Amino acid sequence: MPKRRRQEEERPLPLRVVIRSEGEWWIAYLARPDTLEDAHEIGRILLNAVRLDPQIGQDFKVLMTHVLTGTLANLGAKVVHARELAPVKQPEPSD
Repeated sequence: MPKRRRQEEERPLPLRVVIRSEGEWWIAYLARPDTLEDAHEIGRILLNAVRLDPQIGQDFKVLMTHVLTGTLANLGAKVVHARELAPVKQPEPSD
């Protein structure tokens, strides 16, 4: 295998989980560190459930992080660094 190709395959692929409030949903995306362009949805939960019980929101964030690391591991990727998600501001009720 050419040296350049091997280096590209060994280079860490920086990805993150982004959770956004969109309409009545809290949607988790797999995205590059600096942009949401070309992000892929990996899960969603009703925003009302998160509003009613903040623990559900925390559990959803943990689950989406596991989806990311588990998927990468199943693809044979080496998970170099996994950090906890930064606290997300709880959604405000909309009238």
